[in-house]
Amino acid sequence: MKKIFFTLLSLLVCDAQVFAQNNRALQITNRNIVGIWQLESSKEASGWGTTYRFYSDGRFIFQESQMMAYYINPIINFGGRYNVKGDSLFTRVEYYHEKTNAKIIRGDELSGEWELSGGKIIKNVQLSVEESAKLENISLKDGIMTFSIYGNKYYKVSNSPEGYDK
Repeated sequence: MKKIFFTLLSLLVCDAQVFAQNNRALQITNRNIVGIWQLESSKEASGWGTTYRFYSDGRFIFQESQMMAYYINPIINFGGRYNVKGDSLFTRVEYYHEKTNAKIIRGDELSGEWELSGGKIIKNVQLSVEESAKLENISLKDGIMTFSIYGNKYYKVSNSPEGYDK
C-alpha cells in the first residue's frame, strides 16, 4: 500500500514539475516579445493587419491595419516605450502620427467607400503615464506564439520588427 501511495505521489510531483516547466516556457518576456505581432491572423498578406512592433531597445509602435488605416482614420500609428513584467505589458505612449488637412472623398473598390485625400502626415508628441495590460492566453502552436490583450488575440508573425524574417 505504501509503495502504491509513493508511486502515485511521485507521479503527481513529476506532472506538477512538467506543468510548471511548460508554463515557464510560455511566458512573454522582454526578449521573446521582440518582433511583429498581428491581430487575429498569422498569415502574411499584401498589407499588415493591426500590429504591434516591439523592438529590443524597449520601443514599440502600434498600427491599425494597413489595409484600412490610411483610408479614413487620421491616426496612422503611435509609439513609445514598453516593458514586460510578469504577465503584464507596460506601455507609455510618447507620440502619434496623424494625417492632417486631408479631405474626405468617395473611395473606390480598392480603398473602400470613403478615403482621406491629400493632406500631410505630422508627428505629435504626447506626454502620458505608464499603463499596463495583462498578457493572457499565451500559447505556442505549430511554431507560432500568441497572446491576448483585452480579448484581442495577437500572432507573432516575425521575429524582426522591421519585417518578415521566417
